[in-house]
Amino acid sequence: MGELFDRMTLFSTLLEAFDYVKANEGCAGVDGISIDDFACDLDEELARLRRDLISDDYRPSRWLHTYIKKQDGGHRPLSIPTVRDRVAHTVALGRRPMQEAKAGVARSSASATGDEIRSGDFVFFLGGQDLEMEAIRQLLEDHAPGRFHDKRLAWGAAASDYADEIAETLKRGGRPVLIELELDVALEDDACVVIDHHGRRAGSDRRTSLEHVFELLRLPQKSWTRWCRLVAENDRGAIAALRRAGAGPEEILEIRNRDRRAQGISADQERAAREAISRAEYSAGDSLAVVRLPHGRTSPVTDFLDPAFGGRGCDNILVISPGEVNFFGCGEIVGCLDRRFPGLDGRLPAATRLLGPLGRQGRG
Repeated sequence: MGELFDRMTLFSTLLEAFDYVKANEGCAGVDGISIDDFACDLDEELARLRRDLISDDYRPSRWLHTYIKKQDGGHRPLSIPTVRDRVAHTVALGRRPMQEAKAGVARSSASATGDEIRSGDFVFFLGGQDLEMEAIRQLLEDHAPGRFHDKRLAWGAAASDYADEIAETLKRGGRPVLIELELDVALEDDACVVIDHHGRRAGSDRRTSLEHVFELLRLPQKSWTRWCRLVAENDRGAIAALRRAGAGPEEILEIRNRDRRAQGISADQERAAREAISRAEYSAGDSLAVVRLPHGRTSPVTDFLDPAFGGRGCDNILVISPGEVNFFGCGEIVGCLDRRFPGLDGRLPAATRLLGPLGRQGRG
């Protein structure tokens, strides 16, 4: 398609275009969807628009035609496009006001350092540790020093772990950004930004947490390195997503090994996983592996079963651990399990995991 088209269809470019449309206000078009309605499901709306632009399926809607009263008593015709079409039109024109909207909607990371938190500044609160969270911390150290809190929490971390810091941020006029933290404190809907790519917010077409933070920082696209992309793809779908992104064998090994270390998985736990794999039971034409693991850290099992680590490979893996059962497999099977056992998950990526019997989803 060309470099210009690629830049136009970046999620960050579409987000900037929406910021510009929002700043200009205006009413709903023929579809009845207002700017506020569009913003309520912004990720999904922009993802759908991006897919249509890339696939050449985008077609503008007809305009809503109405009349507004003039001061002299007459009426002037007014044609109103949909919010979706206004975003696409703004991207196509590449308008300079997009830069002005960008500056007004969120201050850049250089707007506050140290203790100088000004009204409207984002202040970031980091959740459970893994490779993606390490990459997020590095971004913030480089581009938002003094505007983030990281207590190096484990998975399952909650906003209440930062209750005092969040309260202080709000008191000083900052806007908390909660990154993969369970929202267990009472906050106004527009008082904070919640970033989480897991559970109900999961999906191969959704932004990862790293991508979301990158966009909030308003960094130039050249700062989005190959390493950032691979870390994001790893969080989106582990080894399968890394392969789809064109990662080489050595890159896959490095990413996955570093992710397990970041999660705090020990050498003993990895050895136990290899032993459990050696005793795995296979069924359904070897398309299902049943692994009995003596602990709950499951990522060594899924890694070491993959051919990237010398494993035999398996489309579906059932890991039985003390107190829980984890299933990793294709989206269709996960969807069936979700319908059979409500409360596990709704929107799921193509390959994912479900936990039971407590109906929790997490990271291994």
